[in-house]
Amino acid sequence: MKQANLIVVGMLAVVAVAAAGGYWLGGQKTKQSMADVPAKESARKILYYRNAMGLPDTSPVPKKDAMGMDYVAVYEGGEESDSATSTSSGQVKI
Repeated sequence: MKQANLIVVGMLAVVAVAAAGGYWLGGQKTKQSMADVPAKESARKILYYRNAMGLPDTSPVPKKDAMGMDYVAVYEGGEESDSATSTSSGQVKI
């Protein structure tokens, strides 16, 4: 009986250590991906953030709307962060 309890406690300890390690590694990945922001985007000045669904909501800081979608950055010169929304000469935007 005591040996069975010892095995269960040992298994719980292994699971706890694995969960803590995964949590720590996940945090490291997030920090690393934030450091990989392209210099081109960081060099442009962000004027404000707007609602991605076209609503007139704006924000001076990044945030999410009621549906959980990120607001889109609007840069100086009228360019947005999403490359799919930008058009060059000769392109038609629908």
